[in-house]
Amino acid sequence: MTDTTRTLADELEAVLRNVTGVTAIYPTAPIPAVIMGEILATTILPVTAPHLITVSTDETGTTVTALIGVTDTVPSHETGLAAHTQIAHYLNRTQTKTNAVTVRIGMVG
Repeated sequence: MTDTTRTLADELEAVLRNVTGVTAIYPTAPIPAVIMGEILATTILPVTAPHLITVSTDETGTTVTALIGVTDTVPSHETGLAAHTQIAHYLNRTQTKTNAVTVRIGMVG
C-alpha cells in the first residue's frame, strides 16, 4: 500500500464508522497477514499493521473492499447499500477514479 492508499483507507474507515447500522469493520486482508502485521507493528521495525479496508490503485482506477458487521434492527442489505453509497460518494467528492467498490457483510447482530 502506498501512502496515498493508506490515507484513503483510513478516511474510508472513518466514513464507514459513521454509517447508521454499521457495528464493526473487519480486516479484509488474510488473517495470517493481519496477525503478522499486528505483531510486527509492535517491534522497532518500520512496519505498520494492515488496514481494515483494502484499497488498491492501478491504471483502471481505485478498488475498495470492506467487510462490515451490521445491526439486526435494520435490514442488512440496506446497511450494506448505505455503506457502499457512502464510500462511492466519498470517492466521487475526492475525485478518485473508481474501478470497483465492494462491501461485504461479515456479521449481523
